[in-house]
Order: sequence, then C-alpha cells, then structure tokens
Amino acid sequence: MSLTPPTQRALALDASARVDDRGVKVQERALRTGSCPTYAAPEVRGAIARYRATLASTWLVRYLQAVAALATVALGVGLGFWLVNLTNGESLSDGLFFLVGFVTGILPGAIVAVAMVRGDRRFQRVACRNLLLGIGRCPACGFAIGGNVRPMSDGCAACGECGAAWFAERIAPITVDEADAWQTARVVTAIQGASQHVSGRRDARGRRVVTSAGLALPRHGPWSVGLRIYYTIMSGLVGGIVLSVSLAATFAVSMSVVSLIEWPKATAFLSTSSLTAVTLLVVLIPLVFLVPIAAATTATSWLRFVALRRASLCPACESPIDDAGASGLTVECRFCNAVWKR
Repeated sequence: MSLTPPTQRALALDASARVDDRGVKVQERALRTGSCPTYAAPEVRGAIARYRATLASTWLVRYLQAVAALATVALGVGLGFWLVNLTNGESLSDGLFFLVGFVTGILPGAIVAVAMVRGDRRFQRVACRNLLLGIGRCPACGFAIGGNVRPMSDGCAACGECGAAWFAERIAPITVDEADAWQTARVVTAIQGASQHVSGRRDARGRRVVTSAGLALPRHGPWSVGLRIYYTIMSGLVGGIVLSVSLAATFAVSMSVVSLIEWPKATAFLSTSSLTAVTLLVVLIPLVFLVPIAAATTATSWLRFVALRRASLCPACESPIDDAGASGLTVECRFCNAVWKR
C-alpha cells in the first residue's frame, strides 16, 4: 500500500526533529492528569498494544546488544593494558595497572551505550507521536483533538490547546474519558516502558505482538476471586521453577566451558589464548542471565495467553473479542488489530 504525499511528508518531519506536520517546532510535554486518556478505554489499550509491538525487541537482539557491550569493554581493557606495556608499564604497581585497564574499558562501553540510547529515543519519539494521534490526542500537549477534526486548506488540523498542527488523516476520530491520577500513572508507565518489552510471540497473521507475563489477571476480566488467586499462585510457581531449572542448567554449562579455558596472565591480554578466553566469556555471560529470564517469561506468558483466550479477551490489549460472532478459523481484535486462532 503506497503512502499518500501528506503521510510521506509527515514521516519525513517525524524523523528529522521535534516539529509538527507543518514543520513548526513544538515543545512536547509529558502526559499528565487532565490531558491523558483513561487506560480503561479499550481503544487506548489497543493503541498501546500496537505501540509496544512497534518498539519491542527480541531475545536475540537483546543478547547481541549485551555481547556488543561486553566486547567493547573487553577491547578497551585490552588496549589499555597494551598501551601500558608499550610505555614500559612493568614499573607500575598492580593497582594502577588494573585501574588503567578498567578506565579504558569503561569509556568505550559508555560511549556505545549513549549512542544506542540516543538512537532509540528518536525511534521512540516517532512511535509515541503515532500512538497519541491514534487515540485522538495531540502529541505536543495531550489535549483531545480526535472529536473535533477540522482540516484546513493544507490538510492539517490545529490543536485548540497548544496550536500544533497535524495532518487530519493521522488523527483518529475518537474521544475517550480523561484519566484520574491512578489511570494517568498506568498510561505513562505503559508508554515509558514500551521499549523494554521483548516479543516472542506472533499472531495468526505472523505479525509480532507483545503479550504480558504478569502474575495478575486483568481487573475487567470475568474471573472470580478464587480463580485469580489460583492463577497468581500457579503462574508464580511455574515461573519460579522454570527460572531455577534454566538458571542452574545454563550456569552448569557455562562453568564446564570456563573450566576448560587456560587463563593467561593479564599482561598478555592480547595474546591468542587470552582473546579466546575473553571471547568465550563475552558469549557466555549474557546467556547465563538471558536464557533463564526468557524461559520464565515465556512460561508465564503462555499461561496468561491461555487464560485470556478462554475468557474471549485479546492477549495483546486485553480487550473483548467476539469469538462467537466471528466466521472462519481466526478472529481479529478490533482495537489492536491482532488476529488469533479461535
């Protein structure tokens, strides 16, 4: 599907700076009570579910990021030791010798981390702007504009609160109630933590979605108090068992591999044997932490997925799905557009 010229221009402006669809710089402010839609509205939950799926990473990407960060630190430490040796560093005390290696390892790692964060923030800003427009809110101030979309000659509709202009075709014509302080906190937390989600599930169309792995079932669901308590206990028990078993297994395998390494002296940090040892550590350390977390998250997420589908709720946005009225083998959530098997 080809984009219309206004939408193409809007995407170009989004990627360039903090400006509205007319190219005018705007000061984007955080959502607050009085300018935030209530999280209880299924339209809001559906939009946030799509937002999470846009920003969510995968376990492989998280692993590669951890390996890249550790490799950068290890390379910096090695170069530091090499420079000290090159300048007759044998005369230095052991404490100062290792301090130099530590500092030269931390600085490159910090630079890489800052570069990753800056790139992610721009991507998150663009996705958050699309999220707010998708629930009829002005991305600059959070004011409700979806119920009063009046496009001008250039196709933009201006926000009556802050004056920022956005293409009318990007604004969802919906209006939801304002949130109280508690609901505002839920929406803000969902938006701020969206990039921390890891997606390991796809819907019936093969699109990546984020399903929660929480220990508590949604409040608006049809479950009784007894079933909620039973689910919380079972989910915590299964998650704890899977976490413990996978942690023990990965740790045992890692220790077996490490025991085979012949560790060189620190002064020979760039030798062939040293590079082999450090490479194995860089590869194994993230696995020791990520594999148990991924296994436990997958187990609890599967339990929650089954509970939500049995209650005819969407596992992505937790909104009601009309399973009985659907035709065919799949059903689509009208709020987040995820498709699930019946």
